[in-house]
Amino acid sequence: MTFPQMSTITFDTEAELAYLYLVQSSTRGIVSVTEDLDEESDLMLDFDKSGRIIGIEFFGSTALQLKSLANIKGILTKERKGDQSSYSFRLSDKKPERSIEKNGLIFYFSGKTNDFLGFDIVDIKLYGEKVLDSITTFP
Repeated sequence: MTFPQMSTITFDTEAELAYLYLVQSSTRGIVSVTEDLDEESDLMLDFDKSGRIIGIEFFGSTALQLKSLANIKGILTKERKGDQSSYSFRLSDKKPERSIEKNGLIFYFSGKTNDFLGFDIVDIKLYGEKVLDSITTFP
């Protein structure tokens, strides 16, 4: 089954909030829980009933950085090493100084400023390779 591409980042100009969808419309679940990733970060995670992170809401300076990426369909990059695939999203190529793992994703932050740098999806099975490919940019 192939999933159609759609916008994976939206930006609400009035509220100055950005939202990143990890699951496409044909597979989106209903948000069952919303949680802060960390008290120091400017993002919140939406989970479906199976525990997948289906979307990430960004506030503050991170939301403003994502504004230029709104309506882009392929936001993830995919790398293959042998039989293994990995997916990532990066706002910066700075070296992370802090990371938080949550439900199959590792979020990366810079040190003192605690700026969001990006994330890697480490549990491909939880999200589904075909679903992830639908929001991936291929060279």
